[in-house]
Amino acid sequence: MQRLADQIQRELADLIRRDLKDPRLGMITISAVKVSKDMGYADVYVTVLGKDLTADEVVIRGNHMAALIHQAVSADEANHPNNESSE
Repeated sequence: MQRLADQIQRELADLIRRDLKDPRLGMITISAVKVSKDMGYADVYVTVLGKDLTADEVVIRGNHMAALIHQAVSADEANHPNNESSE
């Protein structure tokens, strides 16, 4: 399954690089491909950089979660300045 997903990802990347010539799109990356168990369909995750046409929800959510974690850690450190790790 993983080899099929990798092959689909490579093929799509080649098609985009070779055949898609729309300057409005910016740089497009196929970030992942997940093939269903029955191989009947595949989920393709796309990231578009340089333009605000489409956005990969996974990247947006990941960035949002990272910002929230950073805020929580900063707030905890501010509330407990002398607390050292006990590893």
